[in-house]
Amino acid sequence: MEEWKDVRGFEEYYKISNTGKIIRKERYAKWKNKNSYTYIKEKELIPTYDKDGYLKIAFRVDGKGIIKECMY
Repeated sequence: MEEWKDVRGFEEYYKISNTGKIIRKERYAKWKNKNSYTYIKEKELIPTYDKDGYLKIAFRVDGKGIIKECMY
């Protein structure tokens, strides 16, 4: 059975399972330079290989991209 936990440092935004899957949590996010919000659906993130062969996923919070290496 798949179990999900919050990603450390990104508890409000992402979850990871014991099988290695990563999902973006559903939430409302504020638009840059605006007073309105947008709904973000829950979605599974797909890692990509970098030039050295490591799997990586870009975590984005408030428009800032933070790259975390995912070792599978």
